[in-house]
Amino acid sequence: MTAQQADLGDCPNCGATVPTGQLLIEYEAESGGGVWAECPDCSKVVDPQR
Repeated sequence: MTAQQADLGDCPNCGATVPTGQLLIEYEAESGGGVWAECPDCSKVVDPQR
């Protein structure tokens, strides 16, 4: 990530805020990039939504 942020976004499953401490993987691709993180509320691995 280019800048440190307080959170990664919201869980698409339960809507909880996903903090940066829950980050599992960060990736880059031709279409951009993204992250996968563990939701602190539902414990699912998600792509947090901004």
